[in-house]
Amino acid sequence: MCPCSLEERQPWVYLTCGHVHGRHDWGQRSEGVAEPRDGEGSTTRCECPLCRSVGPYVPLWLGCEPAVYLDAGAPTHAFVPCGHVCSERTVRYWAETPLPHGTHAFRPVCPFCSAALGTPGWTRLIFQGPID
Repeated sequence: MCPCSLEERQPWVYLTCGHVHGRHDWGQRSEGVAEPRDGEGSTTRCECPLCRSVGPYVPLWLGCEPAVYLDAGAPTHAFVPCGHVCSERTVRYWAETPLPHGTHAFRPVCPFCSAALGTPGWTRLIFQGPID
């Protein structure tokens, strides 16, 4: 059995670019606390070490409600800003489907946690494999 905890093995994603990494604390922006934009919530903003883009850095979560999946495709995309993972067809559908918000508005939300989606509402995940 592996001596490391599940938290140490949890994959995290930079939502701006889609690069997936393990959890780390370096690369955080120190020039003051940026106010979260619409749909971002209170996520940590970090700089991706691969492409240098700055944006939210959140853990990836596999959505566990089978009723919201549209297909059995590979989990290649994640919702922005929550990080729930599912297939491209599923994220595109839910990002384009506005649901009632309050009494006078409609907006797309994550089907797993009801978090309001950002713009765009999803990102393609880029996994880094070992170099042969």
